[in-house]
Amino acid sequence: MKGVQPLTDIKNNREVVAALREIAAGKVTHAHPEYLVGVRDTYRPIGDETEYVGDEEYSE
Repeated sequence: MKGVQPLTDIKNNREVVAALREIAAGKVTHAHPEYLVGVRDTYRPIGDETEYVGDEEYSE
């Protein structure tokens, strides 16, 4: 949040980078973890065979 001291040791990083580093370091957690219960049950990964708009530029 704006004006709050960083939770990790950062030097010359933008706020977004600092926030991502704090999350990666485990210093920040979800405010309401109870909302995450059951999320994995409905999660379905996207298959590798899925094509996206614009994929034709990268096809081999």
